[in-house]
Amino acid sequence: MKFSIIMASYNQGEFIEQAIKSVLNQTYKNFELIIIDGMSTDNTPDIINKYKSHSNVKVIQEKDKGLYHARNKGLLLATGDIISFLNSDDYYEPDSLKEIYNVFNNNEVDIVYGITKAVDKEGNFLWNMGQPFNKKKFISHFKTIPDPSTFFKSINLSLIGLYDTSLRFGGDGDFWQRCINLNLSFYFYDKTITNYRVYNETLTYKPELKKYRFKETIKIHRRYYTKIFSPYIIRLYYTYFIKHPLYPVYKYLLKK
Repeated sequence: MKFSIIMASYNQGEFIEQAIKSVLNQTYKNFELIIIDGMSTDNTPDIINKYKSHSNVKVIQEKDKGLYHARNKGLLLATGDIISFLNSDDYYEPDSLKEIYNVFNNNEVDIVYGITKAVDKEGNFLWNMGQPFNKKKFISHFKTIPDPSTFFKSINLSLIGLYDTSLRFGGDGDFWQRCINLNLSFYFYDKTITNYRVYNETLTYKPELKKYRFKETIKIHRRYYTKIFSPYIIRLYYTYFIKHPLYPVYKYLLKK
């Protein structure tokens, strides 16, 4: 069983070497690491070039149109039986691939995900993400599946399709929603697989981008469900907009 680990990168020179080493130092060795770098302008290229000669490392260095476009490039290059995505500022536990291999080897499942441990810049524990799969909760919250610790069978990719590159933040939620609609099976593995860095520069946590994340959440809900005003949507709307002094502006933007 071969793993394809896809790592999209742009200006992550501070962290990418740890991310790369966390893959190369896995105790399970049947894998390929596909690095898609969007022409970084920091020291990222120097670091990546150190690992180009590894037989199980593929490197693509060219401009892209964002995270999901880069991931799609990786998906088209992947030759493994199991595919996963590791952010260039995150890192695996040493036995992560071995643990996931054992789950796939002993269970008839399509998708396996474990616990994602949120850490700060120095790697200090913040909180854990991940819980047993619940379809209703995923539909209403889009938060059940921790993307950095999720692995899926490549044989299903032709059914799932590539990432929607029109989305900037919600592409992973949209991707897993398609898996749910295909009735693919999910398996929760109650062990830490990936360490996920949370810091001010992390795109997901930039407060000024909340309104765009909200709009994309609405867009995805509308795509798959007629009943879009779930409790989660209502709570988001109240937190991000009604309590915000620029609420009238946001309300206008949502109509666009």
